[in-house]
This record gives sequence, structure tokens and C-alpha cells, in this order.
Amino acid sequence: MDQSRITPLGTNQTSNTGNHAMHQNTAGRAAANSARNAAAGTPGVQNSGQYGVVRAATNLALGDVIRGEISDLSGGEITITLENNTMIRGQISDNSMLFIGQTAAFLLDSITPQGVLIKPVGNYTETELTLINKALEEANLPATEHNQSAVKALMDNMMPISRESIQQLMQQAYDNKTTDMNTLALMNKLMMKVTPDSIATFSHYRNGTDMLAQQLQNYSTEIPSLLNALSEHGSADAVAQFAETLMQITMTGEQTDTIRLLTTGALSMEEQIGLQNLLSGTAMTEETMQALENGTLPLRDALTMIRDAAIDGTLSQNDDAQNSNLVEKLILIEQTLEPAGGQTTQQMQDSFHNILTLQNSAPNGDGETAENIGSQSPTPSEAETTHVENADTAQNQVQNGNGSALQLAGKLFHSFQETVNHSLNNTMQMLRNTGESVPEPNITATKPDLIDTLCDLYRTDASAHDLTGNLLSADARKELAGFLRQLPVSSALVNRLIAGEATTQEVMQVIRNVLPLSDSSILQSMFQSESFEQLFSRFLQTNWSLTPEQLQQEGQPDKLYNQLANQMNSLERLIGNSLSGSDSEQMQQQAHDIASNIALMKELSETFTYMQLPLKLPNQDTNSELYIYTQKNQRRMNPDKMSVLLHLDMAHLGTVEIRLDKNKQEIQANFRLQEEASIDLLRTNADILRDNLTGLGYQTNIVVSKQAEAPVNMDDFLNTKIKTNATEDMKRFSFDIRA
Repeated sequence: MDQSRITPLGTNQTSNTGNHAMHQNTAGRAAANSARNAAAGTPGVQNSGQYGVVRAATNLALGDVIRGEISDLSGGEITITLENNTMIRGQISDNSMLFIGQTAAFLLDSITPQGVLIKPVGNYTETELTLINKALEEANLPATEHNQSAVKALMDNMMPISRESIQQLMQQAYDNKTTDMNTLALMNKLMMKVTPDSIATFSHYRNGTDMLAQQLQNYSTEIPSLLNALSEHGSADAVAQFAETLMQITMTGEQTDTIRLLTTGALSMEEQIGLQNLLSGTAMTEETMQALENGTLPLRDALTMIRDAAIDGTLSQNDDAQNSNLVEKLILIEQTLEPAGGQTTQQMQDSFHNILTLQNSAPNGDGETAENIGSQSPTPSEAETTHVENADTAQNQVQNGNGSALQLAGKLFHSFQETVNHSLNNTMQMLRNTGESVPEPNITATKPDLIDTLCDLYRTDASAHDLTGNLLSADARKELAGFLRQLPVSSALVNRLIAGEATTQEVMQVIRNVLPLSDSSILQSMFQSESFEQLFSRFLQTNWSLTPEQLQQEGQPDKLYNQLANQMNSLERLIGNSLSGSDSEQMQQQAHDIASNIALMKELSETFTYMQLPLKLPNQDTNSELYIYTQKNQRRMNPDKMSVLLHLDMAHLGTVEIRLDKNKQEIQANFRLQEEASIDLLRTNADILRDNLTGLGYQTNIVVSKQAEAPVNMDDFLNTKIKTNATEDMKRFSFDIRA
């Protein structure tokens, strides 16, 4: 190919005019040279017998990769000496990681008015680059960056490298508009369906981004915000009609039975007697006294009575010197009853301390009481007779297949979370209050232990049932109740909402049922309120997740996946047919992405079992991932033996990685943590978790140590799956929880 020789770069004696003319001439010839190379179809380095001469890099084709030593690096210019002593000079955008004398590979990226832009190639080792270029040479393909990335992807995934396989991969990348060759090659190896959606979603899986739980959590806030915005700008009738369709789509789950909240019957007999003694000086109705004696008093009523008795000065105390400790317990009760109350710990501490001081200084103990301390709940209402079902005992033998893995997962999640929320409650409370001036609580008396237990039980129960008191402040509940009073809603539900005893689900179900019977203007105002937006968002989060107990049910999580897929497809159509604008298009895309995520999981399960499990744990929602690395027929042959990896990112414990080896009913549990304080904490409380698992029928040995290596990610499991045929009967599960 006839190519014009490039004029050597000028020296310091060259005039400015000459320099300008030279740059223009060089750029023009570079563009012409590039066009000739493209037309010829075979880029390459021009043969030259003159070595040691500084030449512009435009004698090479764009996309070529060269390797050499950096001999000069000044400003935005770089000079590279090749192995044959030819020197190439060009422009470089970032030289912060480069130095003179360094040997590296460089890509001729593009042409600029100043010359050719050279970019370091950092994805390959010297050996890899040699092998890649050799493979391209044998396939008679040019050594462009695009071609090299295709060969690298085939090599990394241990796939055949030929002209056909390289071209097929590049054609797929072009058709699906992706540059992620590695993900594309891996999908081909796993014989997965290749589409733009599946490539993007699978790439997110491998990078640990856009997990299903996070997608659902984001969307659960976008939907109520959308309804709020429509209510602000749309007509009342149109908004009401849209809301009715929206709720029909998002509330297709099963109707819940009447909620049975825990009562004081959940306490031990000794604790029930202690509670009666604690409230012995408090005036109460005969009905309330009977409920207290027979254990049917709701926990919320018991905590409210303790708080009010302390404020009124009728709480039985053995020693007035315990007032300091009583303040701490009153703060704990208020935070338990009104977690969304908005007052800081310091504010509550000052208020309660002032009340108790006034009590002690008043004649006959008849002191002034402060109003509006927290949210004054109504006097204990008529106690409902409840029955607390005990958890099912563990089966002696675990069932075959994925069901056994999900059941084990649910039991482990439940046991571990119970340990954190119950046994480590005091420590967690101290961690939450870090930085606030709270005196060290005195835990020596019986009464504080009883109050701790009541608060612990109620928090767990309120979170499990999504009580409105656990979500909305007292003012927010009153605001929402004001709207419901104008709708055909029973006064009993409104009163339970104000008291914080109504569940999020039952309130939302009632609102959905009365929509066709309600005044559109009232609905429009309600949809704009922050209280409704919070309630609707929480309802969606709950219905788009699984509890550990639900995880053990037959047919889960497929049932949740099918529900989500149907709802997201319907939401995408509803928004697309009813709304316009960039925001609505974004919400359509979000629904589409969630549906694509679920569809890909179903496809993955045909190759190997992989599930993302959006979990609802007490006081937190989180994402988990389940991997099963054994062929299905081998799992059926030996269902009693499996290995589990549980990865958690906890708010207070930090990163926790748990490796469990199960052989029939024996479990070896290895806890690895990064935080020294968390290590000490789990070592101290390991017996509690061991007892919980023993109660489920497992003999457990627990070891707690510091995590040394990086946490396991999806690619580690994928590589193991790819090499399964060369490994010994391998059973691995992973639960990756990001709280």
C-alpha cells in the first residue's frame, strides 16, 4: 500500500507558522491514511528501514495495539520505543499512572487535531496479549481492541477460539449493542438466551448491582410518589380512576386473616407476676385487671400502662434511687411505642427526668404531669382474646430438592435474626444511641429486665405485622384518620389506626375497597398526604418480599416471582397507556427491568439453581441470593448433606459471613466478621444461637473468627459451576444479604 512518508516532528528552531502548517498537514495526511487503511481492510505498521527516527503514530491503523518502552513523557505527549527501536509519538489523555522506562501495551485510539491519541491497555498481561494476538493472527483477523476483547472473553470462559467463534461473539455484541464481551461469552457457555435485557441484567448480577430487593424498594417509593404527583396536577375523577386500577394491580395478593397480636401471655409466669406487682398501685378497670391476670392484655396496652403509671407516680418502686434507671426504661418504652415519633433521645430524657423530679418534690407525691410526652396512647381498650401459635417443630428429615434448601434458609434466617433482635437487644440499643448523652443503664433490678422483654417482644411483633404505629408518627396517623373519617370506613378501624394498632395491610385493603364509593376530591387530597404515601410505600415493600416463615412454605419463592412478574407487566402497560413524559417513561422502564430480572432468574434456574430472595426481617428489609451448585439428580440422591454460605451486611454488626456444613442433623457453623467488637459480641452470645438451632433439631458447633479474604461473589460461584465436572460432588449455597 502506497503511503506517504510522515515528515519528522519539528525542532525548537521551527517557526510558529511552520508548526501550525505542519500540524494541519499531519492531521490531513493522518485522516487520509486512516481512510486508506480502512478501505484496504488490513491495518498494520508501515515497514520502515529507518530505525531510531521519531515518527508520528499515524503510520499505524486506528485500533492497533503496540507494545514498547516509554522513552519520553511530557505534558500530553508520549514517546514509545518499540522492540525494533522504532519510536512512536502521539497524544495521551491521562499519564498519571505512567512513567519513563515503563514497558506497557498501548492502543491507537483516535485521531485528534494534534495527532493520534494513544491509550494504555491495562486489561491484559504480556502473556495474555501475546496469546490473544496469536489467536487473531491464526484466525486471520486484525488485532483491534474489539477483536482482542472477544478473544479474551472466550479464553476467560474456557471456550473454543476460532474465527467463527470470535466473529459470532462480535456479531452478538453488535446486534445487542453491548461491549460486555465477558458476560456475553459466559451466557453462551451457559446456553442462555441472549437479548439486550438479559445481558444487562446478568451483568448486574455479576457486578452485585441492581439487586431485585433494591429495585423493588426503589419502585415501592416511586409508585406512591407518582400517585401524589398526579393528584396535585390532575382532575379528581381521573386520579381516582387511575388509583383504583393501580391498587387493583398492586394488591392482588391474598387477603390476610385477622391479625392476632401478642399479649402478656407470651411472658413467662414469673414475668407475668412481676408485671402485676409493677402495676399493683395503678388504678385500672376490672376488665383490664382480669386481662392482666389471665395474660390476655395486649403488649402495647401493658407498655402504655407502665409509661403512664410512671408519669402519674403510681408505678410501684422499691427504691426512689432507681429514678435514673427508670428514665432509661421510659425512653425505651417511648421508642418502642412510637419509633417514628421524631423526638431525640436527649429530648425524651430531659422530659421524663423533669416529670420524675416534679413527682418527688410535690406534696404527697401528687406532682404535676407533663402533657404531650411522646404520643399519649388511649387507655387500654377491651382486651382481645388471642392465641399465640408456637412455631412448628423441625422435621427429623429434610425434604429433597430446592424445598429443603429454602426451608433450611428460612430456619437459619429466623434463628440468626431472633438471636440479634432478642438476645443482643441491649447491645443494639446502645449502638443505636452512640453519640447521645445517655447514662449507662442499670440492669441489676428485676423490673428493667421485664420492661426490656416487653419492649423486645412488642417491637418484633409490631414489625412482623407492619403495625401503623411502627411506621407512622402519632401526628401522621391522626392526619390519615382525618381522611378516613370522611370515607365509608368503620370508626373501629379509625380508632385502631390512631392507636397504632391497625396493620398497614388492613388499612390499605379498606382504602382499596371503598375507592369506588368515595368522594374523588377527598381521595385526591388523601393521595397528596405524606401519611398515605408512607403507608402505601410500606404496603408495597411488604407484599414484594418474603419473611423467613414464608420462605419455608411450599411453592415459594416461585409464587412471589409470578406475582411480581404479572404486576410489573401490568404496571408497565398502565403507565404507558395512561401517562406521558420522561418520568412516566422512566417508571415504565423500571417495571420492565424488574420483570426482566425475574425472567432471567427463571432461565438461570434451568441451568443451575439461582434465586434472589427479597427478605423482610424484623426492623429491616434486605436482599439475599441463593446458589445451588449440585446437579439435581445428585441432590435427590443425598439430600441430607449440603454446604451453605450466608453473607450478611448488618447495620450494627457490619459484614458477617457464615459458612455452614450440614450432614443430616449436624451443623458446623463458621462465623467470619470484620469488626473486632462484633467478633467479641458473637462469641459471647454464640450459645444463644446454638440453643435456637438445637430447638430446631440440629446439633451445632459454632466457631467465630476474623474474616481474612474478600467476601465471595457471584463470579466465584459461576467459576465453580463451570468446573463442577472436575470437582468432587459439590453442594454449595450462598445467601448474600445486604441490609
